Amino acid sequence: MSNVHDAPFAMAFPLIILGFGSIFIGYFLKDLMIGPGTIAFSNAIFVHPMHMKALESEYLPTTLKLLPVFCSLIGIFFCLMVNKFFSFALFKLKTTKIGQLLFFFFTKK
Repeated sequence: MSNVHDAPFAMAFPLIILGFGSIFIGYFLKDLMIGPGTIAFSNAIFVHPMHMKALESEYLPTTLKLLPVFCSLIGIFFCLMVNKFFSFALFKLKTTKIGQLLFFFFTKK
């Protein structure tokens, strides 16, 4: 850890300028990036009326938009409980032939 140091000023100064620039540009152009509500580039990209599903997804109920978050939290909780309470059973499963095949299948994608 004695060799760890910050970037020299010649490198840090341009990064600071770029950082502040990206913050302010992001603030002023947030409507352009986030969704409807701005008139910038209104005629730049033509969207056929048959392909308006992306715009319709902006008006879905909040519970439906948060469904992936809830499913992720449930999956994290389930994995933590399985690893905490069934770790020995998982080890025994991994040492069997079927467990090795399952492990190979899930880790090799």
